[in-house]
Amino acid sequence: MMITVKCPKCQVDNLYDTEFCCYCGLRLAKDCPNCGSSNPNQFTYCTQCGQSLVSPPVIPIPVIPALETKEESVIIPEATKEEVPEEIKEEPKAEAGEEVKEEVSVAPEAAAVPEPEAKMVPEEIIEEVPKAEVEEEAREEVTIDVMMPDRILTGISGLDSLIGGGFLAGKVYLVSGESGTGKTVFGMQFLYQGLVLGENGIYVSAEDKPAHLVVDAESLGWDLRKYVLERKLGLMDISSYFAEMRAGRATTIDVDAVISDLSRQVREFNARRIVIDTIAPPVCGQEHYSYIQEYVRHLVAAIEDNLGCTVVVTSGIPAGSAAFSRYGIEEFVAEGVIVLGMASFNGYWFRTLAIRKMRSTFSDLNNHFFEIIPQRGMVIRG
Repeated sequence: MMITVKCPKCQVDNLYDTEFCCYCGLRLAKDCPNCGSSNPNQFTYCTQCGQSLVSPPVIPIPVIPALETKEESVIIPEATKEEVPEEIKEEPKAEAGEEVKEEVSVAPEAAAVPEPEAKMVPEEIIEEVPKAEVEEEAREEVTIDVMMPDRILTGISGLDSLIGGGFLAGKVYLVSGESGTGKTVFGMQFLYQGLVLGENGIYVSAEDKPAHLVVDAESLGWDLRKYVLERKLGLMDISSYFAEMRAGRATTIDVDAVISDLSRQVREFNARRIVIDTIAPPVCGQEHYSYIQEYVRHLVAAIEDNLGCTVVVTSGIPAGSAAFSRYGIEEFVAEGVIVLGMASFNGYWFRTLAIRKMRSTFSDLNNHFFEIIPQRGMVIRG
C-alpha cells in the first residue's frame, strides 16, 4: 500500500517523502532549525535531533499612537482684556501648510473658570425627589411584639405533655363524649388543680344541681367542700335559663343574663378557672338547635372577651355517634377539642382520650387510654 501525504494548500495526495507538491509546488518538507535535516511537513519533531518543528505563534505587538495634545482655548472676560500684555495678544505666525488658530493665552490669575453646564431635570422628577426623601425620613421601623398567653396546667396526669404544656390562658376548651366517659371528672380535676395552685374557680351546671360535684369529688378523695366554705370555689346553677325552652314556651336564651350572672360570680370569687357542665342541656325538637347554636356561639365569644378566665365546657354525644358535640357548633368556636370515648380490647373495655383540635399548639392526634384512679383522678396510660 502506498503512503501518501495530502497537500495543505490544494489537497492533492503526494508521495510520503515528496519535498514539493506535484500540483501546486508547495514545499511539503520542514527543515530542522537545530540540525538542518529535512523532515516531512506533517512531522512535529525532527527525526535526527528531536528538535520541535512547530514554530511558536507570533504575537503582534500593538502600536500605540502618540497622543495628540491640543491647546485649550481660554475665554478672556471683558474686564480683564485691557490688562493682557501686548506680547500675549500677538497672533502666532502661520507656518507652511498649517492653519492658524486664533488662540490667546492668559495668565492663570486672569483666566475665568467656566461654570459647569446645568443639566435640565424634568419637573416630574424634581417633584418626586423631595417627596421620596420625606417619606424615607418619616418611615419608622415598626416592631410587632406578639405575646403568647400563659399555659394553664390541666391537672390531668399525662395530658399537658401532649398539648404543649397545658391550656392557653383565657381560652375556652371543649371536652365531649358519651355518657360515662369521664367528662365531669375531667372538669372537676381541672378545678381541683387550680385550687391546689391557688387559682379560685367556679363550677357551672346547666343540667344537674351543682352540689353533686362535692359528693363526686369526695368519692375520689378530693375535699372540695372546704374550698366552697372558704369562698374559693363557687357553685352556679343556670338550668333555669333553659326551662322556658324545654317547656316549649320560648325559642331563645338570654345570653346577656347568663354572662352577667357569671361575671358577678367571677368578681365575687376572684376566679381564674371555670367549668360549664354542660354548655347546653338536651332540648326537645330539632327546631331548637339553631337557637342553641347561636347561644353557644355568643356565650363562648362573651366569655373570652369579658371574663379573662380559662374555661372548660362539656358536651354530651349521643351513643354511637361520630360527632364531636351535641349541637355541632361547640367544636368550631372552642380553642381546643378533647373527645373522650370507650374502646373494647380482648373482651375488656377501656376509656380513651383523643385530642381532635388544639389551636396554636402542636398536639398528638392518637387515641390514648386512661384510667380514673382514687386520689389521682384521670391518668393517661398511653
